[in-house]
Amino acid sequence: MASGARPAPEPSVRPMLADDLPAVLRIAEASLPSPWSEAIWRDELAGPFGLYLVLEEEGEIVGFIGVKHVADETHVMTVAVVPRRRGRGHARALVGAALEAPASRKSHRVHLEVRPSNTPARTLYASLGFVETGLRPKYYGDEDAVLMTLELPGPSPGGTPRRPSLAPLALAPCLAPPSEVLGGAEGLEEVEGGREAKQEAEEDPTGDKRIDGAADHVDQKLHQQHQRDKRKQ
Repeated sequence: MASGARPAPEPSVRPMLADDLPAVLRIAEASLPSPWSEAIWRDELAGPFGLYLVLEEEGEIVGFIGVKHVADETHVMTVAVVPRRRGRGHARALVGAALEAPASRKSHRVHLEVRPSNTPARTLYASLGFVETGLRPKYYGDEDAVLMTLELPGPSPGGTPRRPSLAPLALAPCLAPPSEVLGGAEGLEEVEGGREAKQEAEEDPTGDKRIDGAADHVDQKLHQQHQRDKRKQ
């Protein structure tokens, strides 16, 4: 690095904003087999139960995650990382950020679906503590879905992270007033201890090298219902 040059800013996670949708749509199109349309994204972001986050690296949005909260459970709906930025632990950071956001703090259980053929994604989720708890036959039409579940303990005294190793990257605070934040995000608190994660977590050997398979998280039934609703209009 040249003398006097500033180091590149660290990757950070923040709530998704309306202006982020063009970048989110490009990432989804490049990563997911059944990406949501802009109309579906806007419907989802306007809902009261969702939390949608983006990960920025060097001033560019390179990944996103969406989760929904129902009672004391969280469901991972979608997560993707731009292909050229995979293998850097970004998917791990996104999952960690979503689970440590204030809106997720009441959850005791997290669910997601993944294709049986997506071994890299299944290995990543297992490394985060998810266990395979069921099978949804023909969930994707051409393939079953493996249901994976993560049991979470209650928050520690003082609100410290329950799973700090999930998010090795720094988390940015909310950068906009609540009225401008989509997806019901309440802002993010700094996750302490993330930088103390093990080196293997930073390198993310199982990682998001094929995290396009995280499209497996997308609730296909919800997607199909949206499509039916659109046709009725």
